[in-house]
Amino acid sequence: MSDCLGTDATIIANTVCTVAMLDLQAATGLSVDTLIKVKVAARNGKGYGSYSELNTAGAVVESLPTVMTAPNIDTTSIVNT
Repeated sequence: MSDCLGTDATIIANTVCTVAMLDLQAATGLSVDTLIKVKVAARNGKGYGSYSELNTAGAVVESLPTVMTAPNIDTTSIVNT
């Protein structure tokens, strides 16, 4: 499961937290192409700040691409130039 702890030095330095799509689907049960709506609150030594407004645009739930089959090489159509 993805974790966005504000104690993680990388998250603090980059001010970015990435959540895996599989984790998001598992946690929310949202279907593919559904807008991901979130509110966020920052936390520091004094506690949590107020929540942001709910987003109305942005990322949607995506499905994983299907596994590609191995390519076939047709050696009769190879031309060396």
